[in-house]
Amino acid sequence: MKYVIFILLTGSIFYTQSMDSFLRFFNYTSTATHKLFKAASTNDVTGMVTALANGAKINAHDADGDTPLH
Repeated sequence: MKYVIFILLTGSIFYTQSMDSFLRFFNYTSTATHKLFKAASTNDVTGMVTALANGAKINAHDADGDTPLH
């Protein structure tokens, strides 16, 4: 059982890192930055802190040119 949990956790880490690389390649924001935009739009302070701790870019811009805290 421990082996299965390890595989699942390892897979999710690699998925997140590869997804961020994929998004950067196409000039999209990282998943952490996306979570920051989403948390900011719903006034979720805890979500914003978590997203920033996970590497979200506070000065990122969306399609309209707005930053997460704009």
